Amino acid sequence: LAFVFIVYGIVDSLGFSGAIAALVFGYTISNVSKIKFSLIRYSDRLQPVELDNRERGFFSEISFLLKTFFFIYIGISMQISSAGLLLFGLLVTVAIYALRIPVVSLTIPKNTPVGDATLFSVIIPKGLAAAVLASIPLQQGIVGGENIQNLTYAVVLFSIILTSILIFLVDKTRVAGMYRLMLGKFRKSIIANPQ
Repeated sequence: LAFVFIVYGIVDSLGFSGAIAALVFGYTISNVSKIKFSLIRYSDRLQPVELDNRERGFFSEISFLLKTFFFIYIGISMQISSAGLLLFGLLVTVAIYALRIPVVSLTIPKNTPVGDATLFSVIIPKGLAAAVLASIPLQQGIVGGENIQNLTYAVVLFSIILTSILIFLVDKTRVAGMYRLMLGKFRKSIIANPQ
């Protein structure tokens, strides 16, 4: 963890993005056993260091705390300034979920079980990345930046709520049959009209 802060500080002082450097460092350290470093010859004393289960658990807990505090921050930042903007956010969220069905049908392998395809269609909550990016126009002083931020926060909120409801409905009710029917129709039309 200390080395992550060192990497962040060095890269940031050089004028580059410390957050991206920390992301790449984390990706590399967690996958070091899978990455082949052909230029480096390992001896008995020089072996790649990998995170053990205790360290992975520690980072998982830190990630959970950061996400929790970030969602609290988003909740505090969310201001319902306009019912129209809130309604538009709901419509955008419904459109995303409606478009997700043909997108899943087009992109998943044909041998994917329909139950898995159904879950792919409903598990699409928007979250931290969208909320962070939505605050940039407001910080830059762009006209309408507050509307962009509030609309994005509304989409994040509605997508999380809708995902939670749809997962329950797909698992416990007949909504799964409706999704399977729609996915089947899109798959048949793709197979019938390959382009």
